[in-house]
Amino acid sequence: MYDPRMRSNTPDGDGSTELRRAAVQAEREQLASMPGVVKAARILLWVQLLLGVVSLLMLFLAEEARRSYGFERSSSALVWTGLVGLAWLLTLGWLGNSLTDRRPMVRTGILILEAFAMLMYVVALFNGGSTGSGVMLELGLAFAVSICVGGAEAEDYFNR
Repeated sequence: MYDPRMRSNTPDGDGSTELRRAAVQAEREQLASMPGVVKAARILLWVQLLLGVVSLLMLFLAEEARRSYGFERSSSALVWTGLVGLAWLLTLGWLGNSLTDRRPMVRTGILILEAFAMLMYVVALFNGGSTGSGVMLELGLAFAVSICVGGAEAEDYFNR
């Protein structure tokens, strides 16, 4: 007979079901104690990550289209842009996932990453590159994340 009060009687026999429930409960408590600006920053980071993945896919599709028109060699600038974009996306995903850790290093990393992103988008605007809504949207997202994470409420959250 199954008795939920006894660890040895759990369906998998070693108490891991209870440990999983405790981990889920701890995650819920961390999210409940997270200030609204940090929650907003987390959502905006995931939106940035999604837009970055779409941009990277479009970059690789452009490379494939380039090859289909007879260009055998890849453009080195295109390859480096893809590699830098992939590194940026991996770092962005890791920092977005680490917001619940409440370490000051995560806040600092997000602020540095967003500062570089804003610099990159401003340079793209002034170099006559893409002035479309995509660059403006990414610039606005980077600015919004910086404002959310750079505030006093977020600082108190990360320094607890």
